[in-house]
Amino acid sequence: MKRARPLVLAIGVVALGLAVHASGCGSDARATDACRRIESTRCERAPACPQQYPSFTATHGDVGSCQRFYDVQCGRGVQESAKEPSKTELDACVKAIRENCEAVADPAKFCPFLTANEKPAETDTGTPPIVEAGPDAADGG
Repeated sequence: MKRARPLVLAIGVVALGLAVHASGCGSDARATDACRRIESTRCERAPACPQQYPSFTATHGDVGSCQRFYDVQCGRGVQESAKEPSKTELDACVKAIRENCEAVADPAKFCPFLTANEKPAETDTGTPPIVEAGPDAADGG
């Protein structure tokens, strides 16, 4: 019985070390609950939207497996371009998904907070390009 005691002590020390190490590991995940609510609703609605999801069951399985997949995925939070939605914004988003197959397929169109922090795309300023003059430009051609 005396030999087991050092083993138990060693296991305890390792476990304590792992617990202390794990407590220092944080997550920067944002809006995980909002993500889960949106994706769960999309999974519920997608089978009723055959035009947007013609092979939902072949791709995602059933609604439950889709929801389990996104439950894990949403543990990472929303993308950086999204802002944390208010309750009102989230409720409106989920309502749009429940009522509109287009919102199921592309929720960002109906849930503006999903792209609120997105940097705008660079656009053409309308300035003509600078054309360098060749050796013939000075004498007229």
